Amino acid sequence: MASAESSPSRADQWIEALSAARARETAHFEARARVNDAKRLRLQVLKEELSAAVPPLDMTIPSTEPPYLWLDLVTSVVMEPEPGTYRLIEDGDSGRIVVLETADRSAMVDQIRQLMAHRAIAQERRILAPAWTSQTIERYTAYALIVAWLTGFGVAALIFVAIGIYLKT
Repeated sequence: MASAESSPSRADQWIEALSAARARETAHFEARARVNDAKRLRLQVLKEELSAAVPPLDMTIPSTEPPYLWLDLVTSVVMEPEPGTYRLIEDGDSGRIVVLETADRSAMVDQIRQLMAHRAIAQERRILAPAWTSQTIERYTAYALIVAWLTGFGVAALIFVAIGIYLKT
């Protein structure tokens, strides 16, 4: 009976196991939080460098997991697959495209600067393009017009014949 009192009961073992599992899970979540904080800080530094390099950008780092640096509606930077690697992503019609993946922040700044410069030129071209270049002018051939006129004349003649037959009966 003395041996039963000295060994922990099943309830005590269960409480110890729960406590150990909670401690391991807490350590895991704290480590993930530290990694996400480091990613967010790296993205903040990249944002500050980009603000000096590319003035018209309105960038934001939303409070999401994993943290992203949104450059515009379709372009973002995420710290993946490693916490020290910058990945420039574009969302397109065919899905996500990885434009550049590097650990070098200055290379990422240069790539984003070039990408945004190309987009600014494309937007200027769309704005300054003459209105007539974006519209297509459809022209009909003489043959198509004659066929349309004859078809309309034939349909009208058939309607008049059908009305005449209907009124005679």
